[in-house]
Amino acid sequence: MPSAVVAAGNAVLQTGTSQAKLQAALEPFWEDLKNPRAGSALLKHLARRKKLRYVLSLLKLLQEDPDCEVNGFHFTIAISACGKARKWRQALALFRGMETQAVQANTVTYGACISALKADQWLLCLEMLEEMPQRGVPRSPIAMSAGISALGERWELSLQLLGSMREEQISPDTVACNACISACASSAQWPMALHLLHAMPAAELAPDIISFSAAIGSCEEGQQWEKSLALFHDIQSRGMRLDDFSYNALIGSFSRAGEWQYALHFLSLKAASKYQLDVHACSACVSVCERAGQWEHVLSLWPKLQMVQQRANLQQRRLYSLSSDGPEEVTERLMRALEFQWASGYPFLPAGEDQLTHGFFKYIAGMQALCARELLQLVPDARQVLDMFCGSGTVLVESLVAGKRALGCDVSPLALLLATHHTDARDIDLQEFLGVSERLAEESGDWQALKSQIAVVSEVGLRDALQFVLLVSLSRASDETYLHSSSKAPADEESFSPYLFLGVARLYASRVGALRHAIGGEAGERMGCDLFRCDNRLLRLESPVDAIITGPPYPGVYDYHAVAQECAEQLGDETLFNFCAPGFSIHGAAAPTAESSAEAEKGESSAEYAPGREIGQNSLWLEDPNWAQQWQAQQEAWLDSAFANLRPGGTATLMIGDGDASALGDGGFDCLQSTLQAAAAAGFETVATATIRARSRHPKQPKGMKRTEHMGPCARRVLVGVPWAGVKRRMEQLVKSSKDASNVGTRRIGKMRTPPVQIQEEFRSITALSRFHRGLCKVQL
Repeated sequence: MPSAVVAAGNAVLQTGTSQAKLQAALEPFWEDLKNPRAGSALLKHLARRKKLRYVLSLLKLLQEDPDCEVNGFHFTIAISACGKARKWRQALALFRGMETQAVQANTVTYGACISALKADQWLLCLEMLEEMPQRGVPRSPIAMSAGISALGERWELSLQLLGSMREEQISPDTVACNACISACASSAQWPMALHLLHAMPAAELAPDIISFSAAIGSCEEGQQWEKSLALFHDIQSRGMRLDDFSYNALIGSFSRAGEWQYALHFLSLKAASKYQLDVHACSACVSVCERAGQWEHVLSLWPKLQMVQQRANLQQRRLYSLSSDGPEEVTERLMRALEFQWASGYPFLPAGEDQLTHGFFKYIAGMQALCARELLQLVPDARQVLDMFCGSGTVLVESLVAGKRALGCDVSPLALLLATHHTDARDIDLQEFLGVSERLAEESGDWQALKSQIAVVSEVGLRDALQFVLLVSLSRASDETYLHSSSKAPADEESFSPYLFLGVARLYASRVGALRHAIGGEAGERMGCDLFRCDNRLLRLESPVDAIITGPPYPGVYDYHAVAQECAEQLGDETLFNFCAPGFSIHGAAAPTAESSAEAEKGESSAEYAPGREIGQNSLWLEDPNWAQQWQAQQEAWLDSAFANLRPGGTATLMIGDGDASALGDGGFDCLQSTLQAAAAAGFETVATATIRARSRHPKQPKGMKRTEHMGPCARRVLVGVPWAGVKRRMEQLVKSSKDASNVGTRRIGKMRTPPVQIQEEFRSITALSRFHRGLCKVQL
């Protein structure tokens, strides 16, 4: 590269991208850049450094100078740079703009534009391929290969394009054949993929490692593990070396087919190679071992999976940004909690952290364990923690480990089932549990027989634990990847195996043992967990709690009842819906509510109870034209209840996320403002907020970083508190209500009824309150 071009490139990179600044920086080199070779060399220099803005600005400057000769090479470089940056619209605009500049598009330019379009616009790619002969431009192997790649899973069209190359006497190259094999692999067309691979030598094409990897991938989709193994031996006989993709394709193929020994063997081969273990390889091995009942291997592989997941997460930090408002000592923890939610994801914990029972059943949504742990650091002196939307129990588990009494509430029977067994609330005898699990696995030939035998187990706690493990087993039966973004819906029952059930039972016992060790204490002495199935808007605890940590539903995003219904179909409606009756705790006692303790007396069945009480349910979200007002009323109602169940000086921590303003899942509803307004209506004030949002919407972005769910692009953290003015108002209420306390059993204070003794205790507590307890979503009286 000429020294003048290098000097010009350095000058460009040291200035801004505005036209004026760029022109000033290039002025000493402009005469040289008028030469087409020098100009295109500088464009290429900038494109290699992925400086697309500089490339486009420089091209515009060259076009504006009548003394500069801009040709197809200039445009091809710029179009290719747009393609590598996934800016297909800009690439197409540049291509169409060539005609106005009287620059003739050639085969290379068409190929560059088709390559830029192939990621998102396969129809446009086909149109451009049809356009080439009409404009007198011969179709090249590069353009045709790019067109085949653009078709993705449309393998029939890919084969048609490959056939048209032969008709037009365009010799297919290895890239075109590999693209066709990959298209067949994506659609599980393994016979055609193998046919194309074996036909390559007849076309005087030598298959490369990409060819073999794509063919192995097709065998993975078709569960043809023997053919994958044969292809591996073929690779060895040709003296070729496996690459990163081929290792993963082989491991995935064996995992999909249930061949756990081969999967582990190739994982060890990859570990000994120059390629790093990654999430795909490790999760595939964890999945196949779990499905085969190899729970010891699952436990030994888990640290590797945590390590590679953490390494992958660190690379995602550039995809999001954090902002906050409030006291620094508070917002630092808020932002750290948010980052844990995004960087670690549900349900994984990072390397070095014990997984405990977190995510043993992968619920439809959940708070990341370290996020909950960080929020608990804000309330070190709290003795009782309430999660008003407990879900699968992440906050409850972390509260128990922190030495606090945990209380949870939810309307969903599935949530209560999961939270019960994630928190070990029944404190079952693990040795008895394992003994019964082994016996049932030996005696049962299929899942139906197993389910029937579990149903007749007499001891309630043991029976419930076995049914929980059965549900987990069914949900994991076809989960080939074990990624946190994988399906959380129950699997096809036909893929279930009693070996899987026994493996999951042993794994669960191990996880519970780790949880008990983390909590400490002997059986019957460990910190307890109280779980209630009731509408939290009606919850009135006998004694207020010190702290609330919870994540209310994101409006219009989830339908928790639909997931519960799917699980009920697996276990049987009576099994799930009668696990905990509405208005009761999991131990059978009446839940403390503002109305009749047995809410089912109103004539509602257990199955009908949840749908009408699930706030923000996506299936109902946009049916009501007044959905925003309805959501606001729901928010105010549950925050009123939070206010009533929180002691003076207590702390409430809310994890919220933006909802959907349309059925397309756009995350366009700002839930932060509605929550702040509802909190204010209940008597709270905002102390601090923190927000995490995506910097962009990249197609390969993790699911939890694309939208507001899991605290996505617009997810918020809120710290709510009441200043001294609010305390003063509360004192005035107490003084007024206490005048008749000796003659009246209870008095309504604000929005709750308070007995005389509580009035006196609250008055003493509130008069001693001189400063606020710091917390994430601080709510004080």
